[in-house]
Amino acid sequence: GKDKDSAIIEFVDERNQGGRPFPEQFDLTLSTTITGIQDPLKIDIPVENKIEDYVILQPNVSRQYNNIHFTIEKIQFTPITTNITTRTILTDNSPVAELTMGIDVVDERGHKLKLSGGLGSYESNGSDMIMDHRYTPFESIPKTITLKPYIHLFKEYPKGEFQMDVNNEPKIQYIPELEVTLPINSQK
Repeated sequence: GKDKDSAIIEFVDERNQGGRPFPEQFDLTLSTTITGIQDPLKIDIPVENKIEDYVILQPNVSRQYNNIHFTIEKIQFTPITTNITTRTILTDNSPVAELTMGIDVVDERGHKLKLSGGLGSYESNGSDMIMDHRYTPFESIPKTITLKPYIHLFKEYPKGEFQMDVNNEPKIQYIPELEVTLPINSQK
């Protein structure tokens, strides 16, 4: 949330991974515990899709670098989130899980979105992954966005541990050959 006394609870369907989408209207029951209170808190929430102010693009733009085939399948801008669906295929059939790839999303003014979550599923032998990346929303629909794929850098020992920068954040290496800039306003 925006302060220590608030939280954003996110739940998503798996429509972009071949699952069923949520219905336009349903009832949601939220149960949670609160420290110091014995009984769980239960809230029934009616949910209705009222988002009308959104833009959906299906660019299906692909880039290839070494054994990585990267496709941007869908981009959805809403007042709540920016959702980007990608497909990554490793053409040498190695498992995508070993890649640990991320994407920075930047508009034409250099404003970078913050990643808020994601959901992915593997197809075939694990060398093909469909991923939904959820980011904070843009304040307004940008003229262009640039997707900048990167890989995380790992220590040689202990294996699987991130290399860290001076701010104690994981080090990354951009893959400029996979970078894509897309016009947005012209496709609205």
